[in-house]
Amino acid sequence: MPANDIQAIQPWIAAGDALTIVSFDDSAEAAVRETKEERSLNLALRRRRVRSEVLRIPLEADAATKAFLTDVIAALAGRRILVLARKLQEYADARELVLHLCDVATEVLIVVVGSGADAITHPSVSIYQLEHDHREHIEMLADALIQTQPG
Repeated sequence: MPANDIQAIQPWIAAGDALTIVSFDDSAEAAVRETKEERSLNLALRRRRVRSEVLRIPLEADAATKAFLTDVIAALAGRRILVLARKLQEYADARELVLHLCDVATEVLIVVVGSGADAITHPSVSIYQLEHDHREHIEMLADALIQTQPG
């Protein structure tokens, strides 16, 4: 299934729901991004009353980290998992771990930031591409993910 533009995303979570974001990232880049709170999808979703948490995973995760992540995701059965990934075309191990999470978790959505969305496919998981992680793109993603309540 090819990646879709983020504007094609369907509402996926409602205010008050719980969501775990698994962020695959270069640790140096993540540290810089963390200091700029406006770029945080977690914070953008929390402002919209989604109960979200983030698990940050290095692109070159060791075996213990991979096992830990698998165990955590398996223990969160029934919880929605949003995988936020970067540079998947460059990191085969990270790509394989993302695909493994798709098989372990109940409900998964993958958002690839930047290029590389075509490096990953899964038959039962929707994959979207977010051009940048600038504030306006993160806010647009958060808005797109939220289901509006009737009435």
